[in-house]
Parts: sequence; structure tokens; C-alpha cells
Amino acid sequence: MWRPIAILAALTVSTSSAAHAREDDLTTSSSVAPVFQDGQLQGCAFTFDVAHRDHEYAKGGVVKLAGSLNYYAWSGRSPLVSIKLGVHPFTEQGSKFEAPAEVYLILGNRTNRADKLQTIDAETGGFRMFAFSAGDLTMKSLVALAENGHLLLGYAMRAGGMLSLVEADARVRQINIDDLDKSEIDESAPKRWLDCLVEATNVGLSSSRRK
Repeated sequence: MWRPIAILAALTVSTSSAAHAREDDLTTSSSVAPVFQDGQLQGCAFTFDVAHRDHEYAKGGVVKLAGSLNYYAWSGRSPLVSIKLGVHPFTEQGSKFEAPAEVYLILGNRTNRADKLQTIDAETGGFRMFAFSAGDLTMKSLVALAENGHLLLGYAMRAGGMLSLVEADARVRQINIDDLDKSEIDESAPKRWLDCLVEATNVGLSSSRRK
């Protein structure tokens, strides 16, 4: 359940748990899962919900980010990476998700802007899909998620705007707002993400060779 007051309080608590990789972000839930099409492994999905203190677009208020990072290794085609994201402010009663204008993966002091392909509105209102080629920085960001469990991305609510940086933690399966120490932590999630990337890529290559 989205509990703004409790989440706001949790963001102010100092803790060494996996949920607090960045003091402005609290991953409230996440999952890593394979993606299948026509009975065959097609790719991998990292789905996440993050409570984020947004200094760029919410005057330091907390917003909820809901999204997913998706990797597809289609047979006979180049791999594709997509990000689906919606931003939900809770400053007003009955507020809804809003689609960001731009989203990029962040690695060090660089973004994967060079790999950007296209942007489309998602089927779900208030969300947008951002497609990228599997270029060098994009793939390094996916591997970094496997290495340390963290995904760093930046979003802008208007085209050309400043990026608000957000970090999602793949190890946080479900946060316990009432007692952070009782949150469900899944340390195996980063390795499952890597295993899925490798297997999906191999399946795609094997299918291409058979054609």
C-alpha cells in the first residue's frame, strides 16, 4: 500500500539496510523475472517502486516512481532495452501518475543518451516507454545492476529539463514501512538478473543461427 506519511518518515531515518543506498531514495518493492514469448525465453525484466525526494520537480517533496527496466534479445534482431516509468506525486488528494518527458540510465558522469531510439506513451495512463539500443553504456548499466544490485536513472518531467536522479535497489523485495529491519531482502536478485541476461542472449543467438 502506498502510505505517503509513513514513507516520508522512513526517508528521514538513518539505516544501513539495502533499502537506503541513497538518502533521497527508498526502494519499496522490486522483482527480477524472465520474460517469455511463444513459450521461449525472450528477455528479462526488473520491476521497481521507489519513494524519491524530488528536488527538481516537486520542491523536495516525495514522489512515487513505478517502473521497469526490460531487456529483449529477439532472434534475428539486435537486443533492445526499454524503460517504462510513471511518476506519482502525493501533494494533492487524488493525484495521478504523470509520464516523464525523458529518462536515461546513468553510469558515473554519463547517460545513455547516445543509445536512445524512440519514446512512446505506454498503454497504462501516466506512463511512458523509452527504447534504447544495446549500446556500450546501456549494457554496462545492466551489468552494473547485476554487480551491485543498484540501478541509477535520471528522469525529466519536461523535455530538456534537469534530470532528477533516482536509485532502485534490486535486493529490496518488499519494504516494511513500520519496521525497516523486517523488510524482505533478496540478496540473490542481482545474480538472477545476470543469469537471465546471459541465458536470454544465448537463446536469441542460438535461434538466429538456426534460421
